[in-house]
Amino acid sequence: MYRTMIFLKNILLSNFNMLDFPYILNFAVTYRCNLKCKMCNIWKQKCNNELELSEIDKIFQNQSNFSWIRLTGGEIFLRDDIVEIVDIISSYNKDLFLLTTPTNGYCKNLIIKKVKEIMDLNIPKYIITVSLDGTEEIHDFIRGTKGSWRNCVNTYKELKRFSENESRLEVYFGYTISPYNVGYFEKTLLSLKKEIPEITIKDFHFNLFHTSKNYYFNYNKKYKFYYPSLRREIKRLSYLYNTTTNPISIIEKKYLSLIPQYLQNEKLPLQCKAIQSSIFLDPKGNLYPCTIFNNKIGNVRDFGYDLRKTLRSDKSVKYAIDRKLCSGCWTPCEAHQAILGNLFKIRT
Repeated sequence: MYRTMIFLKNILLSNFNMLDFPYILNFAVTYRCNLKCKMCNIWKQKCNNELELSEIDKIFQNQSNFSWIRLTGGEIFLRDDIVEIVDIISSYNKDLFLLTTPTNGYCKNLIIKKVKEIMDLNIPKYIITVSLDGTEEIHDFIRGTKGSWRNCVNTYKELKRFSENESRLEVYFGYTISPYNVGYFEKTLLSLKKEIPEITIKDFHFNLFHTSKNYYFNYNKKYKFYYPSLRREIKRLSYLYNTTTNPISIIEKKYLSLIPQYLQNEKLPLQCKAIQSSIFLDPKGNLYPCTIFNNKIGNVRDFGYDLRKTLRSDKSVKYAIDRKLCSGCWTPCEAHQAILGNLFKIRT
């Protein structure tokens, strides 16, 4: 209950710009990846000089008041010490309410083993999304690896079974809408029903394809040509997605409903909460306001592994965000806290 109250308090304070430090950390623990996705170039990155476990320990020893931590990659489960990383996080962050991670689901046995070990730790709520981008043919094409759809679905089913006896764990498919799969969600859902008859749209977390110089490394990819098809897809998804009282469902519905507004000029439909509510730490210790705005604040190694000192070292980035000088985005890694931080400005 205490952690829930702190989490709700942080959300409330973010609505009035009263937080003295972000309550959400987006942390890419590695850029190692075992797939070769068409819409992302993370898998092409060199993985040398990534933060070691001892360095990660110093980071969270210095800053331990996060309520929500998103661990991402790359494929996070390719780090042999991923459970130890989560253990460090849970040990220091006494206010931690929510841990979220994506996985491509390719290495089923490894993922299941690590998730079970994570659930043995003191994590109040863990949400894991298994990335799925279409029917078997489309998914394998996008992911660049034969058999990736089958592995993804099998991993989801196994995690879902495990979650039935573990109330702290929630499992979803993560569906990124991109030029490669736009218009195919309903076919994807139908194909999944053959494997998982009870599957519905509520079992999906939606993401909009983005380009980024400091995270996806795909800034040269052209994408605006698919916007007309994207608008039709979003209209259909919004119609299919009936909101329930589940907070996750409400946020997902609002995220979808604001995509058309974002597509008009590629600007955040709501006040950006980067730096105020959330920050992004990459595997090499570089701190950014978010996963999209390629304006490095500093490197934690240069500031004694102190995120607060690193954040305060360059105020020009916050100045740029406050004046809407960033490129703009509507990726869930930034959009969800924007929704939570603008509750009194959003029409229901």
